[in-house]
Amino acid sequence: MLVDTAKTILQDELTRFRGLLGPVFENWWLIPPSTMTHSAGVYQLRVKKLTGSRPTFKEETVETTTKIDTGELYFLDTVTNAPLLSLPFFRMMPSPETEETACYFCSRHEKEGWKWISYNFEGKPDLVEPDASLDKIVDEIEGEQA
Repeated sequence: MLVDTAKTILQDELTRFRGLLGPVFENWWLIPPSTMTHSAGVYQLRVKKLTGSRPTFKEETVETTTKIDTGELYFLDTVTNAPLLSLPFFRMMPSPETEETACYFCSRHEKEGWKWISYNFEGKPDLVEPDASLDKIVDEIEGEQA
């Protein structure tokens, strides 16, 4: 009985927390830019809007005055159209089974490399591979803590 009560309280608090936190990110998109043109100080970007769990991402065109790298992932503030470079804990990669592009999230470090999880695929949603950029970030953080 006590466990059920605690579980109900925690679920209610989690629901309340999600309700408070959810709107904070409504105006932010995770985007991989695909093409970019530049004219009169404005960059016009063709991007895929990465939201939800569907494997098909909606294509959008956005404008910004910030030069970006089309090989990176960014968080885009849709109010100011200011892109913020993402650390490499998110990746757009082909699924090992289908070769369709999916969004993968870094899960943890394993002996063979970094484990990546995708919520876009039901078959084999995870893979493990080495990643020098993540190794470098971890080494830098560990060096600062020493």
